[in-house]
Amino acid sequence: PALAALDPQTGARDDFVNLNFAGTQTGDGVTQVYKMDVSPDGSKLVGIGNFSSVAGATRRQIVMVDLTGASAQLANWDTTRYGDQCSQSFDTYMRDIDFSPDGKFFVVTTTGAYGGSVKLCDTHARWESAMTGGGQQPTWVNYTGGDTSYAVEVTDTAVYVGGHFRWANNPFAGDTPGQG
Repeated sequence: PALAALDPQTGARDDFVNLNFAGTQTGDGVTQVYKMDVSPDGSKLVGIGNFSSVAGATRRQIVMVDLTGASAQLANWDTTRYGDQCSQSFDTYMRDIDFSPDGKFFVVTTTGAYGGSVKLCDTHARWESAMTGGGQQPTWVNYTGGDTSYAVEVTDTAVYVGGHFRWANNPFAGDTPGQG
């Protein structure tokens, strides 16, 4: 109910992707993959959105899918960092994702209201795509201090983020500039 593959010639559903997405982050809205990106080599897909499990495993708002086999499989990659609740105003606070051109990392942008330096609300976060296992942590997090990041584009030399945030590197204050 959230992710499918289609035959590019016929438009018919392709059984390559058959992963059951279920649940929602806040109990509101519908189960959905909001945005996704595929690594440049085509081996991984990372999806973000309003879901709490994929293929029967807990995956809160973010999932990595292995595309290298005969069918798409849940990758051995998980983080609990997007499991926290931000503002109840959002059914999901995930906003965008982009892989680096070399596929070594991806960046996720969020909304959600100021969450301090622990929650990943209103942040830009870099994740290493070669890491495996549970409990993954971002390589770096850029906190906006309470304003939304809507889009991200990663190039060979920079990470560009768009949104209505007023500050960057502002983990210690909400809706005001803070030390950082």
